[in-house]
Amino acid sequence: MTKTTYKVGDKVRILDVKNIIGGETHWDNGDIVKVTKVEGRIWLERKKTKPSPQKPFLHDNELKYIELVSPKPTKNQRISTLEQKIEAMQAEIDALKATKKSPVIKIADAVKLTPNEQRKAIIDEAKSFVMETERKMRAWKSNNEGNYTYRNRCTFAKYHINTEKRIVMALVRHEETLELLEKAIAKCNPSDVFNTDIGKAIALGRALGLDVSKFEKAVQPSEVVVGQVVTNTEHSFWGAGTVKEIEKPCAYRGYRVSEDDSFNYLKTAVILHDSEAQY
Repeated sequence: MTKTTYKVGDKVRILDVKNIIGGETHWDNGDIVKVTKVEGRIWLERKKTKPSPQKPFLHDNELKYIELVSPKPTKNQRISTLEQKIEAMQAEIDALKATKKSPVIKIADAVKLTPNEQRKAIIDEAKSFVMETERKMRAWKSNNEGNYTYRNRCTFAKYHINTEKRIVMALVRHEETLELLEKAIAKCNPSDVFNTDIGKAIALGRALGLDVSKFEKAVQPSEVVVGQVVTNTEHSFWGAGTVKEIEKPCAYRGYRVSEDDSFNYLKTAVILHDSEAQY
């Protein structure tokens, strides 16, 4: 198996720590760990908490001393699995309704998602909303949805994103004359996590008179993941940074926030921005 066949989230088994540089300080033979990064080398999570001068990565010639145990499911596979679960639950609900042995329950109540999973779902929905709305802006609409500009003008949208001020502005212009017809902003609440895709959906919807309340009430993430911009209220001297890697086995370490290998504390982390988060 070559390096390029591994991806972040894959689970691998350690076969021979003695033939991996620093391997004995990170793992024991038989340990199953996740791939945390694939950037020229394969980076793995550590099992041992004792500090080590060696980094938990493998060189090309060391890949033969690990084996793939469980590849991370693709996005389509995860969606397919969720759809199958929902179908099975719906069948059970329909059976219960038919026998009148149980009151009607909703699918949404039956499928319990974590806040991070709900966050990813609303981000994906925001992306789809913007894409579909921009498509309709260039086409004739025969319904009463939205304002006059949305229903009767052929338009396109441009966005101005200010990450520091946590603001997204949508500008709607006439496709031929370029006249500015509508504009609106989405300003992130100080207590919420900023996301450009959610901000674009809110700003565009407001500019066109569309209902974007579900995006305004988006669930906030509850766990730190790679790609988020975070800060730390307890150890503020580190400032804000993008999460590069998470090392859960280390009690005093939490996440890497810069390329110089400095670490911060996971338990007191505050998530500021998750537009690039790997949910």
